[in-house]
Amino acid sequence: QEALKAMTPDLNLILMDIGLPDSSGIEITRYIRSQYQQIPIIALTAYPKEMIADQCNAVGINAIVPKPLPMSDLAALVQHWLKQNWAQLN
Repeated sequence: QEALKAMTPDLNLILMDIGLPDSSGIEITRYIRSQYQQIPIIALTAYPKEMIADQCNAVGINAIVPKPLPMSDLAALVQHWLKQNWAQLN
């Protein structure tokens, strides 16, 4: 809740955990997308991708990645989506 209140359109990227203790990353993404359509959202999850892919796509998650993942893979993914977002804004 606190993070949602602090959101601004200046954000360049969101890393969203799907399995949060008090809420669902899917529901939080649905809310974010109602306010901010352009911010790339990368879902991090321990769930099998096949189990959540339809839900993630339906709410506008840009990429789904398994946890844990190597830091180099996360860095490459973040770089990719930042470049994509930058290109769309300019």
